[in-house]
Amino acid sequence: MSFGSVIFGGGEFGGSALTLPLPTDLLAAVADWLESDDDVVMALGHDAEDDPRIFSDEARGCELPYLVIVDVSDVPSYESLDSDSSIPITQRAQVQVSVFANGKTESKTLAKLVRNSLNDAPLVFDEGVLLYLRLDSDRGIPEPRPGPGSQVTVYHRALTFSAIVESTM
Repeated sequence: MSFGSVIFGGGEFGGSALTLPLPTDLLAAVADWLESDDDVVMALGHDAEDDPRIFSDEARGCELPYLVIVDVSDVPSYESLDSDSSIPITQRAQVQVSVFANGKTESKTLAKLVRNSLNDAPLVFDEGVLLYLRLDSDRGIPEPRPGPGSQVTVYHRALTFSAIVESTM
């Protein structure tokens, strides 16, 4: 799964451009954190092993409710500090957690649990250090639509979180 990239150098300031990958395991860390939150797991009503309800990028053929975590970043901005051999790069990104549920109330309840769980969560991953993770927006997608194989109506809420990650090149 790709998490975008950051451009270092080049552009109007001259020099050659170097593209650095953003941490690929940030989305996995978000999923792991939500899987470890008892309130989120209980609200989803699932067993992670036998009936997964938290997905990265897309979900297929699962029952409601469920969450989908995606990278919605543009090419993030960066800041670099002077250093001898490794340059710390601060990368800004956005992660969206989509909540799909049977009803409007259930989708709002799950969205609140996800927000409470992820705001300032101390996520750990190998490719960098998380400096910041906060909710930017929580919006309901206005068009309820038919669910998979039934007359169930699906309600969708999209929570967008800003993240700042520091890694070295």
